[in-house]
Amino acid sequence: MDNKKDVLRVTMKDINLLPDEFLISSSNSRNKGKVQAEVTENRGTKAGSSVTQSEKSKEGISAFPKNLKDNILDSIHVNSDKATSFLNSLKKDKIRNLERVLSVDKKDLVFSNKKNYIYCTESGRMVIVDRDIWGEPYTVTVKEATEVGIRRVMFFDNEPFLFPIFNEKNLSGEVIHMDENEVWYLNKDEATIVLFKDNKPDFLKVSLKNFKNINNKKALHTYLDSHKILYLDKKLHELIIEDRNIALENIIKIRLGYAVYKNTSRTYKVMLFNEHRELYDEYTFSKLPSVKEEGWDVLFSKDIVEYVKANNYSFENFRQDDGHIEYWQNIGSKRACVLRCKI
Repeated sequence: MDNKKDVLRVTMKDINLLPDEFLISSSNSRNKGKVQAEVTENRGTKAGSSVTQSEKSKEGISAFPKNLKDNILDSIHVNSDKATSFLNSLKKDKIRNLERVLSVDKKDLVFSNKKNYIYCTESGRMVIVDRDIWGEPYTVTVKEATEVGIRRVMFFDNEPFLFPIFNEKNLSGEVIHMDENEVWYLNKDEATIVLFKDNKPDFLKVSLKNFKNINNKKALHTYLDSHKILYLDKKLHELIIEDRNIALENIIKIRLGYAVYKNTSRTYKVMLFNEHRELYDEYTFSKLPSVKEEGWDVLFSKDIVEYVKANNYSFENFRQDDGHIEYWQNIGSKRACVLRCKI
């Protein structure tokens, strides 16, 4: 018995002398066992809860009113039909507008499928409109007598324009302007203006990295238009950029006969050019004339300028009335219109 006590004492003593790491590890093992048991129990509870929630969801779906589901499905079908009808209507509008430009009519249509439309007029003129994979008109071939011409069809605001075939591979971005002789593409830091002359495209790239008003449509249009005009007319480029060093962002409008630009923070200037692109006069304003820009071609025409000079009038006092520009003056005790020109 004493030996057993000694063994017990030695054993307890030895246990008390075990390293702390072993004791901590043993304690952690017991705690882990408890945690694992709790986790297992919780998982069982959550699994049961998930099954219950899933069953409730199914019950909720099953209990969803049938008439409400039918109404939703009907609404989806109706909206889908409306969208399809709207797109078809747009396509028809484009075709009608294109027919107008091509001088053909619906009665001239002799064949149509997913790939093309074919028109034949009473005079024997044949027009073939090829469509792209989306069904949009893409190219037009016109056969008249022995002549055959092919044009690229492009639409802007549903209005069709016909251009010579050109390489569009490297062109990207949004088309922001189009007329009979040009297409403008806008990217983040650059715009590309495609100019057509003698059936040949010319690609003008304009950097926009330093242009601060890119979100201002009017300012952007003016900036690109100024680039285009100065690119096409070397004499104007020399007068405005090389001789005067006028910043392009300060130009308000350039035409072959004049250029209006912001001179300082408080003044504006107009440079007037003759038919040889030579500067023959210029004026400074404290404010721009109360005439819309479409009226400036008349306001700054040579005849009006000479009349203004001869009578010592001021451009600042001109104003616009509907489709006319007017100059009013005090005569005695009354104010009278002394000049009125149609725009």
